[in-house]
Amino acid sequence: MGVAVILLLTVLLIAIVGTESCSTSELERCLVVLQSVSESDDLALATSKQELQLVCRKLQKGVKCIDDHSSRCFNSAQLRVYDSVVSESRQVIEDICVDGELQRDYLAHAPCFKNISTDSKKCAPKYRKMVILSQELKEEDKDSALKSVCCALRDFTLCKHEYAIRDCGPGAIQFLQRHMERMSGSLINEHCVLYTYGAGSCSSHLRNSRVPSKSSTHWLLLLIIVIGVLYIS
Repeated sequence: MGVAVILLLTVLLIAIVGTESCSTSELERCLVVLQSVSESDDLALATSKQELQLVCRKLQKGVKCIDDHSSRCFNSAQLRVYDSVVSESRQVIEDICVDGELQRDYLAHAPCFKNISTDSKKCAPKYRKMVILSQELKEEDKDSALKSVCCALRDFTLCKHEYAIRDCGPGAIQFLQRHMERMSGSLINEHCVLYTYGAGSCSSHLRNSRVPSKSSTHWLLLLIIVIGVLYIS
């Protein structure tokens, strides 16, 4: 495995054990809040200010829950890696959840983005794969599970760009180009590049799966949900 994968799996995906206050059940409760957004098209693909306000309350609650858990339970190395993965996503949540240019731009393009993500002839199959990963990830090899996340994200991103160019107009493309990099943070640039770069790199990954310790699954779920909720919006 490459350096980025080793970094993520040995530092970020370390098992959380020890005191009751740092149990995996607490982290699971945080993830449930975020999953409630990713599992609902009406929430994950909010197209009105009212829907967005509801999404924002849930996202802020879930992120605060995870932040509180990490501040108590993570060592300094874990905190650095966690922050590198979610810091920009957290900032996008803060920016998009207040009245301002980013929120207005998002709401202007949201109906077209939702159509792309839910139309079965466009990107709906790839969108649903992202959601299914967050629902069904169980005991799977860490390396294979992370690759599944990276490849699903790559496939959906390529699809969304393709149809946004065709269906949504230049303003939507500019929005995607301006903010998708922020939304993905370091996950794609640092942690997914070894899986997704090169011909056939994603097409064969399911044939070589083994699978992990349960505690690692919580971290993979966190990555899927946080990136999924923000990236598919």
